[in-house]
Amino acid sequence: MAFQQQRANRAPQLGMWRAIHAKIESKRDPELERQCVEFVVHHTGETVNTFDDLKNGVILCKLVNKFCPNAVRKVEQSTAVFKQRANLESFIQGCKAFGLKDQEVFQVNDLFENKNIPQFTQCIVALGRYAQATEGYDGPILGPKQSEGNVREFTQDQMDAGKHMIGLQMGSNKGASQAGGDFGRPRQVHSEFKYHGLLVNKFCPEAVRKIETSTAVFKQRANLESFIQGLKVYGLKDQDVFQVNDLYESKNIPQFTGCLVALGRFAQSQPGYDGPILGPRQSESNVRDFSQDQMDAGKHMIGLQMGSNKGASQAGGDFGRPRQVHSDFK
Repeated sequence: MAFQQQRANRAPQLGMWRAIHAKIESKRDPELERQCVEFVVHHTGETVNTFDDLKNGVILCKLVNKFCPNAVRKVEQSTAVFKQRANLESFIQGCKAFGLKDQEVFQVNDLFENKNIPQFTQCIVALGRYAQATEGYDGPILGPKQSEGNVREFTQDQMDAGKHMIGLQMGSNKGASQAGGDFGRPRQVHSEFKYHGLLVNKFCPEAVRKIETSTAVFKQRANLESFIQGLKVYGLKDQDVFQVNDLYESKNIPQFTGCLVALGRFAQSQPGYDGPILGPRQSESNVRDFSQDQMDAGKHMIGLQMGSNKGASQAGGDFGRPRQVHSDFK
């Protein structure tokens, strides 16, 4: 009666909140709720007519303890509201101990204040799904059976072959193929792409382990991608390299040119390099050691970042009578 009185004193939902609650209520499934009640009755032996009989949490704690013994160590029998809410919280934690995920359980108010009954129903269904996966389960079937792991082992050849397959996430060609794609003269700019792998391998051996010699478009693009990754292994930064389409579709030739210049800059820094000079030489570190006195002195210097007085000083600043407000500062 105390709980009903508390609900009666609550202001009705209005505006947006009323619309949200109506949308949630529209998701309720009476048949599924009936199956959940039967599931609870079967495993607890208690009399349950509606979800209102579960709001004190006592029966729910008994339910989860059947599948996960001692998941709830103390069940409150008091009719006090905070004790009943504590039972519901214990049930939720017991479900998580049994294996349910955060998105499969509910919040106390979803059931206690009828704010989201479909979420509570989902929790009972998930509990039934996990229960079916336990050995020797002979109760009613509630929800689909819990899926099991399906480990697949692939050979290294299969793994390598999969790297060159274009998945449907990239779109579909609706059955089209490249059959007859060699009609006419191919774009000659692509014909020497394999030499990019040879170039980076000269400075960083084994950076590109496999160079595709096919004229297929995706093979040529794979060579460019391997060249880019090889450059990164050699030491080039992300901002130094280019994207495949920058060269392959001539979208950003200056970026590709800058990449080759960066490669030349790195190559010049290697001992024994005797090739042509391309771009400025790679800068080297200039480590400076300062004494503690020098470090301390630097703390009191005003850098040029603060501005400059252009040579002005305070010489002659004592002209005339000083401000007397300073006389007692000592």
